[in-house]
Amino acid sequence: MSTDRFNCEVALIKASCIATLKGLSGLSESVMNNITPVSWMSLLVYSTVLWASAAWMLMQ
Repeated sequence: MSTDRFNCEVALIKASCIATLKGLSGLSESVMNNITPVSWMSLLVYSTVLWASAAWMLMQ
């Protein structure tokens, strides 16, 4: 495994973790602020795509 690719995977996984944590904190905030379902769904899709691409890169 090359160093560049490893660093890229680590960065992608970090981004996935951050997106997931932001999504969870966003959920608790959304209960308070009454966030729209559309923005909640887009956040969910965004974090799902990040996790899927991270998993795909690890399987390569």
